[in-house]
Order: sequence, then structure tokens, then C-alpha cells
Amino acid sequence: MLVNFPTDQQTLRKSLGMFSTGVAIVTTNDSHNKAFGLTINSFSSLSLDPPFIIWNISIKSTLKDIFQNSKNYVVHILTKHHTNIANIFAKKDILARFNGIDTKLSPSGTIMIEKNFMAWFDCYNYKQYEEGDHIIMIGRIEHLYYDNNNSPLIFCKGTFHETNI
Repeated sequence: MLVNFPTDQQTLRKSLGMFSTGVAIVTTNDSHNKAFGLTINSFSSLSLDPPFIIWNISIKSTLKDIFQNSKNYVVHILTKHHTNIANIFAKKDILARFNGIDTKLSPSGTIMIEKNFMAWFDCYNYKQYEEGDHIIMIGRIEHLYYDNNNSPLIFCKGTFHETNI
């Protein structure tokens, strides 16, 4: 389907949704040690030296200020068994996201979810840039973990897909 610009956001979103991505949950805590988290699919590596990752958060997100002001955050890469938790952390009710979720502290002292993930990255909140309707978050990896024995959860065409990679 050929579409000329300008086009509506729905068409643009549908077109961009043709690109398959992994799924992650980012967690942090505020100065009162209250836990916050959200599901993302905008995660990517940025640099190996220094070790940087990148992800985006909407400027309309109620968690924007929390993440922008956090010292550290943890990015959890979800496995195919994490569809339920991905949906929980994508819900509008940010206060109920950690209900029934086991947590622990990362090596940097940041709240993280205690589950078997593909990988997790404990990051220093290095820089942010506002561009368009999102904030680009750059994290410097301070600690990481990975497990080759899992298969990833994928997001494509507006829905989650389990894989056996």
C-alpha cells in the first residue's frame, strides 16, 4: 500500500508495526524507593564502547518525569513466557503494576523484577533527548545478565508473539 505524506498517525503506526521487535520492561524507583515500571519495544543497543543502550518514553507518559529523574534503571528483556507480565506493565494503572510481582534490588540498588529473563541491563541514566513526541533515553550499562536458554517474546503488528529461537 503506497501512502504519501502527510498521512494520519494510525496509518504510520500500522506501517511501523510491521517491524518485529523484542519486548522489555524498564523498572526504576523514586527517591522514596517506590517502584515504577513500563513495557517497551523501543530498546536497542547504541554502543559497545562505552556500553550504551537506548530506549524511548512518550512525553505523555505519566512515568516520564520518574524515569528522567531516576539515577538508574533496569531493562529486562522478556522471554516468550512473559506475555502476562508484559501486559501488566503496559496497563494504564501504574500503581498496580507491581502487585503480586516479586522484586529484588539490582547491583546498583535499583528495583528489578525477580524472574528468569533473556537478559537484564542495570543502567546509569546517562542522557536524554526530547525529539518529536518522545524522550530518547540513553543508559550506560553498569551490570548485565543473560541466559541463552530462553526464547524471546516478540511484538509485531500490534500484538505479542511467542518464538522458539
